[in-house]
Parts: sequence; C-alpha cells; structure tokens
Amino acid sequence: MKIFLSVLLCICVLLMLANCLVTRISPREMTNTIISVNSLYIREFYKKYGRPPEKLIELGEIAKNQYPNRVFSILDGWRNPIHYTIKGQKIELLSYGLDNKPGGDNENADIIIHIDLCDLCHKYAQGETTGSEHQKENESSPAGGIAPQAGTADVKSKRQS
Repeated sequence: MKIFLSVLLCICVLLMLANCLVTRISPREMTNTIISVNSLYIREFYKKYGRPPEKLIELGEIAKNQYPNRVFSILDGWRNPIHYTIKGQKIELLSYGLDNKPGGDNENADIIIHIDLCDLCHKYAQGETTGSEHQKENESSPAGGIAPQAGTADVKSKRQS
C-alpha cells in the first residue's frame, strides 16, 4: 500500500510540474494569430483568383493546399465567428472579443484588421509579393498583440468609452 501511495504521489507531482511547463496561449493571442493568418490567406486568394473571397470559408482551400502545416479557422479564440466584410475597397476581419459585443476593454476589446483592396490590386498587377501596408497594435492592448508579418495589415484593438 505504501508503494502504491508513493507512486501515486510521484505521478501527481510530475503532472503538476508538466502543467507548469506547458505554454498557454490566451484567447486574445489566439485571435490575433488567427486573424493575421487569415489576412495572409486573403492575400494569397486574391493573388490566385484576382478577387477577394466572398466568404471567409473559401480560404480553406488556400490554407490546405499552400500552408498544410498552418491552422485555418473562421472562429476566434473564444469560439465566436470572425466577422468578414468587404466595405468599398477595404476588407475587414473582426472579432468582438470575449463578450462578442462591439467595443469593450481588455479581453472584451475588438480586434480588427483592414486590408486595402486597391493596394492588393496594384501590388499583384505589378507582380510584387510584399507591400507598403503597415501594421500597428494599440499599445494599450493587454495582450500586446501577435504581429503577423511585418507590413501586412493594420491590427487594432478598438475601445468604446
């Protein structure tokens, strides 16, 4: 019986140590990554088809064929749908944060990326693969943001007073 308890205690201690060593990604960091990667897929889709996707789910083919080791998701880190809209010459990828409502602070703050279609059209018409788009993360964002690739998109956390 003493041996059993000793082994059980050792297993518990090892599990507790293993739990401490595991890196956890917050839902906000996961959302920043998902939205940033989806912006890359949108660029690849546009490059291949000469138009943006009508729905975010269309990016699945690009993700599967060109980036088989990357995750494709249309859900944010809180398992809410990422909102995809085309407004004039801008594409918007949006997560409403933890509360899934516009605005908010901290974990409830919105995460948005805008992609300029005019820039994509001009860039791919000239055969360029990198652009002059800029990226910035609201400095007051608690997670600090996960940058996609330098110069790919405008990443913001929106706050509502």
